[in-house]
This record gives sequence, C-alpha cells and structure tokens, in this order.
Amino acid sequence: MSFYFFAKIVNTANNLIFSCDIKYTTNIPKTTIFDHYGHGVVIHADTKIEEHVRILHNVTLGGGRNATQKGAPHICEGVMIGTGACVLGPIKIGKYSKIGANAVVISDVPDYATAVGVPAKIITNNSK
Repeated sequence: MSFYFFAKIVNTANNLIFSCDIKYTTNIPKTTIFDHYGHGVVIHADTKIEEHVRILHNVTLGGGRNATQKGAPHICEGVMIGTGACVLGPIKIGKYSKIGANAVVISDVPDYATAVGVPAKIITNNSK
C-alpha cells in the first residue's frame, strides 16, 4: 500500500501550520534538529542531509542555480546552518561546518569551516 496520499496531506498541513516546504520525498535523519519549529524552511526533494545537522528558521536548501546546472546540496554530518541562509546548487557542505545567518552559499564549503556573507566566503577553517 502506498502512503502517497497521506504524505501529501501531512505536507500540506506542514505548509499551512509552519510555513515551510519540505518535500515528502526528502530523506531527513532523526537526529536533524529544526530550531523554532522549522518555520520558513524550504528543502529541495533531492537534498541529502546526514546525521546531527542543525537547521535554524528561514533556511533554503535549494536546487540548481540556473538551467544548465541542476542538483541539490549535500549537507554532511554535524553542520549548523544559521537563520535565513541559502545553500544553492549541487554543492557539498563539509563535516562540522557552520553557515552564518543570511549567507548565500554557492560553492563547496570544506570540513570544519565557517562561511558567511553574500556570496559566502570562508572566514575560518579549524581543521582537526
């Protein structure tokens, strides 16, 4: 039996109550934390999220940047994404990295790095 209809109902209720759009085909681990009830969060259906990721409100994990470049972000283990951040395109956010509030990330972020600004720049890289 398919749960497609039930998933659509839950997705619609989620949109109405929390003003967020998380596609029902997205695979999100149980250890992912959405602060502030995930208000305003938008997650592309193909986005890959690993364990222990923290996502604050109004975050966009989007698809391709233009018609020729398609794909969704890969968020590695232990990443923290700040309020209002946009992670766009088929990029990888490295392990235990931090994305600052309102940053627009359009290129890969290495492990243990901090990215801030529009477009996002790496300000620290505290590699182990």
